[in-house]
Amino acid sequence: MIASRTTRAVAHSLRLLAVLTVAGSDALAADAIFDPYVEVGGIYNDNYFLARSGTRLQEANGGYVDAGVDLRLESPRTQWRIEPRVRSTAYSSNSDLDSTDYYLTGALNHRGERARGNVLVSLVDEDIVEGNLPDASFDGPILGQGGATDSGRVLGANRRQYLTASPSAAFELSQRLQLTAAAEFLDMSFDREIAGAQVSYRTLGGLLGLGRKFSEASEVTLGVGYSQFDPDVGGRGSDLQTLRLQWDYRTTERLRTYFRAGTTRTKFDAVGATRARSESGSLFGVGGQWAFLKSDLFVDLQQFVEANGSGFVVERSNLRLQYNHRFTPRVTGFAAVYGIRDQAVGVSRSVYAPRRYVNANIGVEWRVRRTLSLLGRIEHAQQEFSGDARSADGNAARLAVVYRPRRLD
Repeated sequence: MIASRTTRAVAHSLRLLAVLTVAGSDALAADAIFDPYVEVGGIYNDNYFLARSGTRLQEANGGYVDAGVDLRLESPRTQWRIEPRVRSTAYSSNSDLDSTDYYLTGALNHRGERARGNVLVSLVDEDIVEGNLPDASFDGPILGQGGATDSGRVLGANRRQYLTASPSAAFELSQRLQLTAAAEFLDMSFDREIAGAQVSYRTLGGLLGLGRKFSEASEVTLGVGYSQFDPDVGGRGSDLQTLRLQWDYRTTERLRTYFRAGTTRTKFDAVGATRARSESGSLFGVGGQWAFLKSDLFVDLQQFVEANGSGFVVERSNLRLQYNHRFTPRVTGFAAVYGIRDQAVGVSRSVYAPRRYVNANIGVEWRVRRTLSLLGRIEHAQQEFSGDARSADGNAARLAVVYRPRRLD
């Protein structure tokens, strides 16, 4: 059943991509860009499954290969992109932990005189550790975005597959008024279902907004949203309604900031209840992205309500922080922190344990050549579920060689 839904979603997404491709008539004159990359290295982790202290910890050490290619067609109005990627890890300490993960991303951006449209489609098939214990290595982070697909529960080997499709559009009603519309579909499935930890589910929702520009740099948008959550656990579906106000400020590519505030209302189909229950909450977000002469800083703090792989709707507080500094033209240092706090919403409070998770890393990249670099990184992760007597701690390190022949920075 999940496979059939996923197949239909893929077909709809591909049709939407085709429609937008035809709409961008100047795409035929686009420049083609072929940008391959490969990363080869070694990795060590002293607590692979991030098990609680006092229990049996699984060490893992071995090598990995991460390779892909970024294919793009670019013209003045249209950009089409597809990126297949494969990541394979082999652990000499325990071959049962070996995995090969597959990623496919497709995107299309088209800009007209008074309107623009975007479509993003992602297909993922990955090991449960990669998906449920996210690290702080953000790749091109976007302010105000951050999903809640991970539950943090890793109970042995497992895999997950998911499809996301996110079309959006914006229409200029006048020089100062803009209408925006966005939709998002997510279909998540696991090879092995574990109640309360790794539960297949689907979400479908949309957001409609009206924005007003107060200057070339400042814009305020009022938005209303609605989404549905359908887990593969009977009687626990829910509907989520949101109302939010957001201010965006952007001067140049060197400075972007935003502030968001709003309210949420979640309606639950409670097991055994004669009628659905509902609960109200708040959402907010504040962040900024700065590019200095030798440094880059990204900070984003959010609170929102979404479903995740636990099979429940949760209120998540997110902190993403990333700092890069160029010591010399060839040597760059970086540090990042990813903090999560999850707590259940409504009827699931009695069965969902609140979660705290932090992942932090620090490292350095040495550009041996323009296309070849040496990358080293160490990281620390900590996780705690309310009610557990002990927290979980883990450390990891990796050293890799990165080859990207078309790298420009």
